Amino acid sequence: MLASRDKYLKQALFKFTVENFREDLRKMLGLSLAHVVFKWEPGFEEFPRERKKRRKVADPETIAYYKSLFEKHLKGKALSEELVNYVVNHENKWLRNVFRHYIQYLYYSRRIPPETYGWIMEVVPSRSYKLDVRPYSIDLEDVAETLRYLEENQSSTTPSTG
Repeated sequence: MLASRDKYLKQALFKFTVENFREDLRKMLGLSLAHVVFKWEPGFEEFPRERKKRRKVADPETIAYYKSLFEKHLKGKALSEELVNYVVNHENKWLRNVFRHYIQYLYYSRRIPPETYGWIMEVVPSRSYKLDVRPYSIDLEDVAETLRYLEENQSSTTPSTG
């Protein structure tokens, strides 16, 4: 087959397959989500404060909020596609953060394989942040002054083509 000899075609096929048949691919590869039941434990409570790779969660109020979300929505549930979909579609986007922290904790403590970890981190987005775009008024006199300055000083820095 041509794709086995052409690395670019092979890469394009892989990319197309992952983008369009992610779920089928995961099932075909046998990535299992079973055998993990969510429970708040001391190791997990420490994880966001101490072991998390990026920004650590130091505020006790944030940890308490995470725990309340965990207890209400995740406690006792088994890791499954249904749970992943529930978290992804939940109205409270902070639940995604708690879920992702727990998945990172499970991976760190070697309770889920790298394939499962990678799939979940790809499928469950982190909490979305709204960009706060603020209009900034510009004084037209400042613009005119800047243009005059540039025009006056351009001739001293630009060689003439005359």
